[in-house]
Amino acid sequence: KKQRRYLTRKQWGMVLETIEGLPRETIREKAHYHRTRWVFQLLYRSFLRRFEAASLKMVATNGEPGFEYLEDGWTIYVVGKGIKEDNIPCPQKLMDEFIIYRRSLGLTPLPSNGEEGYAIQSITGEKKGGITAQALYKICEVIFQATAERVREEFPTDAINLDKATIHWIRHTGISHFLDKD
Repeated sequence: KKQRRYLTRKQWGMVLETIEGLPRETIREKAHYHRTRWVFQLLYRSFLRRFEAASLKMVATNGEPGFEYLEDGWTIYVVGKGIKEDNIPCPQKLMDEFIIYRRSLGLTPLPSNGEEGYAIQSITGEKKGGITAQALYKICEVIFQATAERVREEFPTDAINLDKATIHWIRHTGISHFLDKD
């Protein structure tokens, strides 16, 4: 039997509930919460792969992947698999999440030309530092496992699927949910 490699809307909701339940008492916990929320929203709403997300800058400059404002709105300039360049349109919900994340970093709501730094920041205090694709993988793995543990007793079948989930499933989940809209 072939395995499904995406989350149902119910399971995605469970993941988002886990993220919303993250502690936010200390400055570091708030930074973890906002970064985790942003990582999941970025991957889900843009369909980026983890290496694409890790290399993404606040602003696309000098051929580097990043956010870019074109005449028809915000896009993500990305260099994807096979070194293919493209601009992915940014839906309003993605931009709303970007604004929330940027405000959590003490930045202006939207990036401006010449702005430096990665779209997913390190929380070590190094303001312009980014995050590795492996660190993104680990962030997602921790949330999937925490979600599976949280729902295991009440929803054992969902927990089994969440136990198997990987960061790439977020891409598949976003695409599946997008295509399933009425």
